[in-house]
Amino acid sequence: MTGIKRLRIFGPGILLAAVSVGGSHMIMSPTAGAKYGFALLWLVIFTHLFKYYAFEFGPRFAAAEKKSLLEGYAQVRGPKNWPLYLVLINTTIEGISVVAAVISITASILYASFHLISGAWWSVLIASSIVILLYTGKYKYLQNINKFMMLILAIGAVIAFFGAKPSLKIIPLLFKPSIPPGSEKLIAAIIGWMPTGVIVSVWHSLWFLEQRSIRKIQDKRRSLKEALTDMRVGYGLSMILAFVFITLGAILLNPLGEVPEGAQVAVTLSKLFTTILGEWMYPLFMLVAFFAMFSTSYTVMDGFPRTFGEAWRIIRGQKLDSPQQKPVAYWIFMGFLSISALIVIFVFKNRPVELVLVAGVITFLLSPVYYLLNYYCVTRLIKDKELRPNQINRMLAILGIIAMTFGSIIYIYLQYIK
Repeated sequence: MTGIKRLRIFGPGILLAAVSVGGSHMIMSPTAGAKYGFALLWLVIFTHLFKYYAFEFGPRFAAAEKKSLLEGYAQVRGPKNWPLYLVLINTTIEGISVVAAVISITASILYASFHLISGAWWSVLIASSIVILLYTGKYKYLQNINKFMMLILAIGAVIAFFGAKPSLKIIPLLFKPSIPPGSEKLIAAIIGWMPTGVIVSVWHSLWFLEQRSIRKIQDKRRSLKEALTDMRVGYGLSMILAFVFITLGAILLNPLGEVPEGAQVAVTLSKLFTTILGEWMYPLFMLVAFFAMFSTSYTVMDGFPRTFGEAWRIIRGQKLDSPQQKPVAYWIFMGFLSISALIVIFVFKNRPVELVLVAGVITFLLSPVYYLLNYYCVTRLIKDKELRPNQINRMLAILGIIAMTFGSIIYIYLQYIK
């Protein structure tokens, strides 16, 4: 396989990384470093380790069964389609908060760069442009734009990281859990949204099926190998960038006492680069930050409607000619989601970080449910047992489910009972 052909297998995994960057990496990670130094560095390892199989099960199921996880959810025992109705409700509530959060942050970057209109009206332009791009370019634009934007972000972040000259003494902190006073909500939000919400595993399975139909791959084993390679590259990129952004926040923002918040969130984040490389880096950072956030906004505005539309299609028993075809519900929900998110932005203007935290907590509390559903799909519904996860992987996945469940219980206790 030539180098160019190898690159063709990458797509859904890069989209996974793109979703991750906007909330947990660009906002929550620097905020954690700015507020608590290196104390929350352990979250990078914890979240990526315990949530790994939740995300791996998406492409695994899609490659093995040529079906999305949603079609697997429809076969779960209990009241008919109960997981799909949960998906519809969750997608509506979480979708509005997440889309509002990432678009408002993207808008704050444009507002900091060009004071032509308010951040709220920048949000209107961003949402409109994404809807047009999704309508005209569909999956091909989504995949290619995100590959380009992720490359730019990764290069910029690595340059700033090495420019900050982090000490090797911080490495042990990756394995030393600590909970600074007052950090519970931020920890819950980071666990929920780092690398991203487990529901994105459903998106991943849908993206994979569309890519598979475009590339016309029939062999299931080859398909699974490529799917897992793509997923692991995206997941690894997510973990590296999370480590980089928490470290930069701890080294550069914490000593200054500056925390990303309000309408000036982009200006504060720019200091991650300008403090090291000089003020000349400001416009370049704004460009990189815009690419990263626009990439995330683009991805979530496809992911939530795609999930809603597919879940509704399965419930109604409707058929599509190909994975590339979008059900009518996709576009209806796209319009509803865009308008609802913009209303939230106009109401909560100048509070983008707060929107991110709310979205992260909602995602965190529902993660164990989706994790368990994914586990059921790959261990019970994949017909070829050789394509199922092996015994060790199953045990590690169960540990992940237990860890996420206990995390949710502890958070509820600390916030609402204690």
